[in-house]
Amino acid sequence: MKEKTLKSISKLLVAVMIATIALPSGAFAGHGNYKQDKVMAAEVSIADSEQETTKENTETTKPAEETSTDESSTKETGTDETSTTEESSTTETTTQASTVETTTQVPTTEAPTTSKKTAWGESNGKFYNDKLKQITGAVAKGLDVSHHQGKIDWKAVKDFGIEYAFIRTGYRGYETGVIMKDEYCDQNLKGASEAGIDMGVYFYSQAVTVEEAEEEAAFVLDSIKDYDIKYPVVFDMEETGTDSARTAQLSAEQKTDITIAFCEKVKAAGYTPMIYGNIEWMMDHVELERLTQYPKWFAQYFNKPFFPYEFQMWQYTNEGSVPGIEGGVDLNLCFVNYTNSPAE
Repeated sequence: MKEKTLKSISKLLVAVMIATIALPSGAFAGHGNYKQDKVMAAEVSIADSEQETTKENTETTKPAEETSTDESSTKETGTDETSTTEESSTTETTTQASTVETTTQVPTTEAPTTSKKTAWGESNGKFYNDKLKQITGAVAKGLDVSHHQGKIDWKAVKDFGIEYAFIRTGYRGYETGVIMKDEYCDQNLKGASEAGIDMGVYFYSQAVTVEEAEEEAAFVLDSIKDYDIKYPVVFDMEETGTDSARTAQLSAEQKTDITIAFCEKVKAAGYTPMIYGNIEWMMDHVELERLTQYPKWFAQYFNKPFFPYEFQMWQYTNEGSVPGIEGGVDLNLCFVNYTNSPAE
């Protein structure tokens, strides 16, 4: 294991201990304060009193000139993992769902058949993981796709119960720096829209300056101008795993500046910006305390999220199986009803 990965995990463990110290036995913290290390109300509580070891998935498989939300543990390491917790009285309106108490196992009378590969289980509007434990606060299940999924039968996806889809609009080459449109972007936007599936979008960034980040945001805004985008517009920058990548030498401060530039341009256009990342990215690659105003899409492949700070969406697997899509696909749970939330 790389030294920096150990460092990230160490930071996380310290944060978790601080964020959970005031919680009752069995509670799971999902809403810590990064800057002050204070415990706030849990935004997403998992109905499980068992203590489990978490696994961190950080995939690095990517095509030669891109990375995307379909192949790594963050959406390309990126669009592939994230979520949130709930609470009854929080001051933030766009980044939180209402509070929910931790519950135990689902009653056998309504227990659904659950599987990670089939978006886990849903019964009476409640979601359960593959251990039949309720995922408190989840309000909608969805997926994210790019050209890696090929041609999609969106009606079959809708009939399966998928409520929203995040579609990749494009990416910037990590060596050439050229912005490329995802070859299935238009087809996916049109197909999901016609099938009645709510949509969000994401862009895999390799910007090295604030100006390039704004250029990427402008590209995304132009790509979606003819569609009704109710879910967030997501900034996805990830570690490429190669020293030749143009972003390899960027500092956490520079990456944070770039992230903010993208998000602010999206916000100015009337959309909700969001940041995608896994544990290592959030803890080691950006200055998270400067990004608290933006919703987070947390990627972690496990039966419950292990992150002490608030997040609004959780990518829990990249091996989902959904009718209408050939091969594996990223699956997500959302903890905010974006269809009723105005963009901020």
